[in-house]
Amino acid sequence: MANKKSTRVNNGVGISGSRAGAVLTDEGTVTLVKTELETDNQLGECVILPAGHVPVDLLIFAGDGSTGADIVFDVGVLNGDGDDLDANQNFITGSTIAQAGGMARADVAGGLQLAASGADRVIAMKITTPATTGTASADFTTRLLYKPA
Repeated sequence: MANKKSTRVNNGVGISGSRAGAVLTDEGTVTLVKTELETDNQLGECVILPAGHVPVDLLIFAGDGSTGADIVFDVGVLNGDGDDLDANQNFITGSTIAQAGGMARADVAGGLQLAASGADRVIAMKITTPATTGTASADFTTRLLYKPA
C-alpha cells in the first residue's frame, strides 16, 4: 500500500517564516479513491511543518468517503519510517467527518504542543477504521497554521 501525497509533500518543501510571531499557513489536499478509503491504516501525507517552526492550529476538510457511517481517521506527525503516525503527536483522533463530509479542528494537545525540530515533519492523515463501502473518491484538505519557534 503506497501513501498518497499532496503536491506540497511531493515537492518536499514547506513555507517558512523568518520573523518571530509571524503566523504562516500551508494547505495540501490528498485524494483517496474507493479502494484506499476501504483500506485500514491508509496514510495520506498532507503538509510539511518546516524545521524550526511550531504548530498554531490545524483544520481538515474531508469529502464524503463512505456510503455508510463507518470511516474514521486521525491526523498527526508521520513517523520516520513513513508507515504510521508518531505516538503522542496527533492533532485529531477518531474523526468521523468523512462519513458525510465536513471539517474538524485540532483537538488533541499532543500535536499543538510540539516543540520545534531541526528537521521538517510531515503532517499526515491515517484511516483507522476503513469504509465498508467507500465512495468513488474523497478529498482530505489539511490547513496547517504555524510560526517560527
